[in-house]
Amino acid sequence: MQVCSYGMKNLSGIPPIHCLAAFEAAARLGSFERAAEELAVSQSAVSHRVRSLEKQLGRRLFERRDRGVRLTLAGHEYLEVVRGALRGLAEYAGHRRSRRRQKALRVGVPPAFAREVLVPSVGEFHTRHPDVSLELVVSIPFQEVQDGDTDLDVRFGSGDYDDGEATLLLNEPMFPVCTPEYAQRMKLDAPPDLARAVLLRCPFDPWKPWFEAARLDWPEPGSGPRFNDAGTMLEAALAGQGVALGTPRTVARWLRSGALRRLFGIEAPCPYSYFVVRRRKAEAAESSLFLAWLSELVAREPLLAQGKQTLRAV
Repeated sequence: MQVCSYGMKNLSGIPPIHCLAAFEAAARLGSFERAAEELAVSQSAVSHRVRSLEKQLGRRLFERRDRGVRLTLAGHEYLEVVRGALRGLAEYAGHRRSRRRQKALRVGVPPAFAREVLVPSVGEFHTRHPDVSLELVVSIPFQEVQDGDTDLDVRFGSGDYDDGEATLLLNEPMFPVCTPEYAQRMKLDAPPDLARAVLLRCPFDPWKPWFEAARLDWPEPGSGPRFNDAGTMLEAALAGQGVALGTPRTVARWLRSGALRRLFGIEAPCPYSYFVVRRRKAEAAESSLFLAWLSELVAREPLLAQGKQTLRAV
């Protein structure tokens, strides 16, 4: 059946969607070759699909040139029709719901852990498991997202949770850090010198355990800026505002770059650890893939400084 206008008489006259996709890709990229690469088919397949479309429409859509193709006037007009149709199909809510049911994995994660551990490596998980749509949801420690919002949670705390099965993921020591300029200005050569420094505070990284490791009979600091996020506290340290407590993975890139300096060589165990909480709604297969990759990721030792020995987590 020959169709000589853009208005189709019935559904049987609608071109196959693979022909429409080939036309849209070639028009957008200006080349059958590049369209073929995007669609993972041969260049001759793209050319054949476009010819079939032109034959069905009874109009030339492209001018063939040595260095690609260019849309004709009819091609420009038809492109708007095709893009509208493809956009409508892509935005159909039923399609999106179907994809989420089959592939989505929503993971709650503390902000510092997300920035310093997951974000730099999340592309690796996608490469290994492209069929799993991973969504990271940032949550403040001890103020996790409400039940039903996530499939898995990475939590920083005591491990005593009643909304899912908790597995220990990572426990690291903590140690004081500041900028080299701040250390020099405040003459921070030994632990007692911290008496003249501003101690940056976070409830998840208390100073008292480190004071005990350094044999300082000091109480928990009662003054100095206080933050509810370890990453924000470290940003204050980077700005030269004082001394913060960090862990190997939260400060690794700053130590490597020299933006922060580790003080005194004394570390203390952190009273809290990272746990993975498998929520009751978690899909077994997708959750297991993520947990296996995450366990492998945190098992790698963080490189704290170029040319220096790495520090093992305790």
